[in-house]
Amino acid sequence: MATSKSGLDLIHALKASSDPPVHGEKSKIDIATEAWNDQSFYLPGKAELLGDFILTRFAKDKENDSATSSLLDIRYWTLLLALFSSAGSHPSSTKSWLSSSINSFPVASVLAKFLKHYTTRPLPSPDLISVSSKCFSTLWSLAGPKLPMDAILDCFTSFLEFTTRIEYEGNVVRLGFAIVSTLRGTFGNLANKKKWYITYIHHNLHPWLEYCQEVQETRYSALRDAVYGVGTDIIFNVESMKASLDRDDDTLFSALKDVIVQAPLMMQVLPRLYRSYIQALKTNKHALFDQGSSRLTPSVTQKVAAEALAFYAWCRSLLDPLDVDRVNASTRVALLSLIQEDKLYLPSQFDAEITLKKDVEIAIAQLQTGVEEEIQRSAIECLNTLTRIDYELVSFALSPLLTRLLLLSTSPAFKLLDLLIDYHAKSRSIDVYVHNVFEVLDPTHITALGNDGPKLYQASSSGALLHSTHLDHLGRSIRSFATPNQTKGLVKYIVTHLQDAWSRYEEAAASSSNGGSGKKARVSEWDIASTIYTHSARLSAIVLSSLSINSVPSEQRSEIVKDVDEASELLVKTVLGKLLKVSRWQKSPTAWSAQIVAAAALRLHYSLRIDPKWILTRSPTKLLSKAADAFQKQYLLPELSFELFRTLMFFGVDPPEIRQDALDRALTYIVAQPNDTTAIWNGQTHFLTQTEEGSRQLSLAFLHLIIQRWLPSIDSPQFEPQLRKLADITLSTDVSVPIGHGLSVTAIITQELQSAQTWELPNFRKVLIASVMEGTSTKESPQSDLVFQILLLFPTDYLPKSSRIELIKRAQNLDFDANNELTRLILRTFLAKELVQPDSLLHDASEFVYHLLHCQGMYNQLRTVTMDLVGLYLRNAMRDNKSATLSKILELLSHFDLVRTSVGRDLGKQLVDALSEYQRESLSKETQGDLLSFHQRWLAAVSYHLETFIENNNGTLPEISILLTWVHVLSLGRWLESPTTGRFVKLGQLLVKKLQREEATSEHCTACLAILIGELDYYEETELPNQLETLLATYVVFHPRISSTDNTLIDSRLAGYIRTSSTALFSHVLDQLASLFTAEVLQSSRGTSLLHLASVLLHDPPQGSLKATQKFSSECFRVFADAITNTPRSRQQQVLAFISICCSERPAVLRPTDTGNLWSTLAKMVANSKLHDGHTSYPMFQQIIAIISTIVRLRRDLLVNNLPQLGHTLARLLLCLRTTRHNLGAMQKSMVLDTFPQWITADEPLTVREAKALARLLENINAKTVVRNNAAHQELQKAESLAKPFSKHASYILKAYVTVMNDPLCLLPLPIRKELRSGLFVLCGMVNDHSRDAIMVSLDVGGKLTLKSLWQEYEKQRYHGQG
Repeated sequence: MATSKSGLDLIHALKASSDPPVHGEKSKIDIATEAWNDQSFYLPGKAELLGDFILTRFAKDKENDSATSSLLDIRYWTLLLALFSSAGSHPSSTKSWLSSSINSFPVASVLAKFLKHYTTRPLPSPDLISVSSKCFSTLWSLAGPKLPMDAILDCFTSFLEFTTRIEYEGNVVRLGFAIVSTLRGTFGNLANKKKWYITYIHHNLHPWLEYCQEVQETRYSALRDAVYGVGTDIIFNVESMKASLDRDDDTLFSALKDVIVQAPLMMQVLPRLYRSYIQALKTNKHALFDQGSSRLTPSVTQKVAAEALAFYAWCRSLLDPLDVDRVNASTRVALLSLIQEDKLYLPSQFDAEITLKKDVEIAIAQLQTGVEEEIQRSAIECLNTLTRIDYELVSFALSPLLTRLLLLSTSPAFKLLDLLIDYHAKSRSIDVYVHNVFEVLDPTHITALGNDGPKLYQASSSGALLHSTHLDHLGRSIRSFATPNQTKGLVKYIVTHLQDAWSRYEEAAASSSNGGSGKKARVSEWDIASTIYTHSARLSAIVLSSLSINSVPSEQRSEIVKDVDEASELLVKTVLGKLLKVSRWQKSPTAWSAQIVAAAALRLHYSLRIDPKWILTRSPTKLLSKAADAFQKQYLLPELSFELFRTLMFFGVDPPEIRQDALDRALTYIVAQPNDTTAIWNGQTHFLTQTEEGSRQLSLAFLHLIIQRWLPSIDSPQFEPQLRKLADITLSTDVSVPIGHGLSVTAIITQELQSAQTWELPNFRKVLIASVMEGTSTKESPQSDLVFQILLLFPTDYLPKSSRIELIKRAQNLDFDANNELTRLILRTFLAKELVQPDSLLHDASEFVYHLLHCQGMYNQLRTVTMDLVGLYLRNAMRDNKSATLSKILELLSHFDLVRTSVGRDLGKQLVDALSEYQRESLSKETQGDLLSFHQRWLAAVSYHLETFIENNNGTLPEISILLTWVHVLSLGRWLESPTTGRFVKLGQLLVKKLQREEATSEHCTACLAILIGELDYYEETELPNQLETLLATYVVFHPRISSTDNTLIDSRLAGYIRTSSTALFSHVLDQLASLFTAEVLQSSRGTSLLHLASVLLHDPPQGSLKATQKFSSECFRVFADAITNTPRSRQQQVLAFISICCSERPAVLRPTDTGNLWSTLAKMVANSKLHDGHTSYPMFQQIIAIISTIVRLRRDLLVNNLPQLGHTLARLLLCLRTTRHNLGAMQKSMVLDTFPQWITADEPLTVREAKALARLLENINAKTVVRNNAAHQELQKAESLAKPFSKHASYILKAYVTVMNDPLCLLPLPIRKELRSGLFVLCGMVNDHSRDAIMVSLDVGGKLTLKSLWQEYEKQRYHGQG
């Protein structure tokens, strides 16, 4: 607006009847914006005038077109926001005009209209929602609290509908919080809450549920929680809940039913609503059930539970009419989980029992075949939860439930079976559960699952009920919890059940052999009967092998053993005698049934024979002959073949030919199978079917059984042919194939070769080594690669020296001719493995080294192995002082560019590393001369590349490879004691100057420090202090830039130099470092580097440097005590680690004058704090424990005068183990947190691990130790403990424990109390009766009860000198 116009013109323009005021000119909003932005245009009350114009325009806006609506015009909102923002410069005037204008402004209707138009019209500007939300937040803060309830609810609903349709941002969230806060406050002040509860249910429930069930958005979860919370405050207020409890108000139920019928996905909100309802019941239980807190009785709890279960029944009535899908099933699980978590169900609640039992029936019905797997999983989860609620809810349907689980194998099914077994084990009724499992194998139940015998057998054998996981758990429970009377009853029941199963099988067989039109149906009946018998035999084997008869009276024990013996005789004579007539199996349609029954009978018979408690008198001689004849047949079912082989191997001792023939046939079968390394067997015999896959799995089963079970038994000369076959199978296996789950040939052979038992078998070891030598005898051997690959798994110590040297020669020869890099990798890895032995060196390896250097390959792994192998040849040649070989190798090295090429650099490194392991005097003069000549050539090569940089300080940095090579040149020169040219010694200092001016990489910093360390050996003694100061300063600067791996390398080099330095030089270094240790430096970023450097220097100091070390440590302890409080948390941990290292590795360093600073540091670390970190620092607690524990064990003499400090610190550590109680208010939580150190938060309390550490520390106080200091005649010291001097202070720790146990705002969890018990008992043993009585006098009633309880537990476990 032009400055020449007056304020009256502006008023007339804004109040004109048309917009724009003058046709074809500026609109009113443009005029207003120009007037506001024109700083030269002064008008008293300009902000009020423009604000009234905008608010009036909003209030009168009736446009439905986004193009003409002022509510959707960002210009209005931008100007309004500018008016509000001017409150900073004129707060009083802005507040006065806005307060007066807001009274006549319908903010609720404008907000609702804006949100509705925004979601239904195309947006003119993407910034509109952000700007308008800021304005509405300001308007709402003034007008919201004055609005009526209906207007607030309208805005609330509009906001929910708005946020469910668009993506919103932070300003919208702030507006949402403001609306929610106003709604909660206004509703809380209402007198007639029931009226607005009904209004909310009828008009606001649907959008509220729709908003709350959108759980994908996680950015603004706090707003969603607030919206949900205010809704539940309205729905579950006391008045509405009283009406619903009186059963005269079903408003909520009817509304929710309508919502879920219209939108079934809304059922996902029911579990959350149910949780809120339970919480509301518990919170308002006294107001709802008319009983004060002073008269709290169990009936109130029962009423709360009954009403909560009634609400659950209603929720379930909403779900029952809906289709069963994943959402429905998961909702049921979530609802039941809440009942279980809150322990709402009581056996006396008959209506709830009926409802929950209906849930059991529904869940079992969903386990039938054809139902979606996800729904079945949810159904089992429901049954799991119901079982946890009360086993009796499930017990009435146990038989149909177990029948369904016969075909299901999901993980929740195993959890359900575990729960069932655990219940029967705890109730000592495991025999009842066994009966129920056997009843599942009734023909009526099995037939209902299907009539296809083979398919049913496979499915049921893989199901959860007959899975090995469940059967193993059942066996353990029977072994631990079956009573003597139950043992006798179970044996009789199993014997009878087996006889009945065999009778049914014979009846079905007889019916099938009669022929006729129903032959196919009778064959199916035979298959079902055979499946029942097979499963019965498997269950019988598990139960009988798990029964313990030692506790049974001798008369009953003899009767039980006799029953089992008779059953075994029946098994051999009747069952196996009939079934092992294999001549009729070849073309019979019932061959499958007969064979699986025979396999089951053999399995049961084997299980009874190997169990020593069943003393079986009958000899299975006839069984062996029949089994041997049957095992020769080709058409057997693989499952039966496996059981026959196991039987023959177990019983075929006399005559031994039976075992030999069976073993030979099994090995022949394994060799005949294709060499398939991908075949996997899971160890279950029912997978051994008459298919190609089943045949491959049978070979794995044979191999696994031979190696794991029978290899020690057949390790004799008479089995040499079979052992040779097994060795050939071993050496023909490709062990490079990754090992997955299950048994594969790779896993079996790898486990065999890694087993110590295998290598202690002399005959098999001899045969295996002979096969190895035979398999590598010629270069043309097809399996040489596999043999050398398997040799990598051989323990080197078990290879004879002659064989090892011969294999090394063969590997070298094969490497010469190999054209495959994988083959060379295998061969060179083998050579590197064997050359470690001191007796493995060949006479002259120079030719092979030449081959290695010229055939390194392309892959990094091969090149690494090759260089390591060259290094081994160098070490072995030096070890045996083979001058000729070394000279040839050094001559070979001279042909490579040791600076530019990676091969040359690696060779130089290998040479230097090899030489560092030997003394120069151990080599011959000739070799030393060759090395000196090599060093001169190497020095000249590196000098050529370094001259440019040295002559020109501003030149570019040399390459990393050149700098690292220079490090090796320095190392070799130091070893040879050959002085290097003086001008190159200054290279390290030049690099430091250069790197300080540039952004140095980790590699350059590492190389620079390595060069500085290497150059120290070339300086005069007078120059060393200054050079060391330069090195230390450079280390502190470069340490943060270096990677952890490079840091380890530099630290080892620096520690190695310090170890060999003089005491005076070491003292000077520590003095210089101590001068840098100040509180300001420790609290800065340099503190980390200084602490790390101090740890490196003190790790292995020179001999005779104790005084210098003590002086430096004392100065460090003083600085720590002054600066530890304001030091960053990570550096505090480093300080404690440094103190711990000093105490543990150098305990003699500690002096009596240091204890004050040490205890001051520890006291500050465990002191109370009003500020707390975001996360608990568990290492802090462990480090403090480690420091105190080390001082107690190693420097007991320092604690005699500091026992009060020790007691105070231990009491503080005990208080740190507290956990805040749930549902504390903000002020209560703050009060508790103020009593914790800064590094502990309420949400992450200390764990059992920390309690265990503190208990060990308390136990150490009672342990007798010898002081480790620098005093003479330490060996004459007497081992003593701190128990007697500390007994006067132990009572304060016990009192701290009592205080923690009786703290109304905190608790000490049971697992932590259990771990602390041993340490507390040690303190009880120290305290005398007088001190204990003194503690009792100072305690209240609760404290006295706690201490008495602790003392009673202590007296129970205390040794009284008897026995």
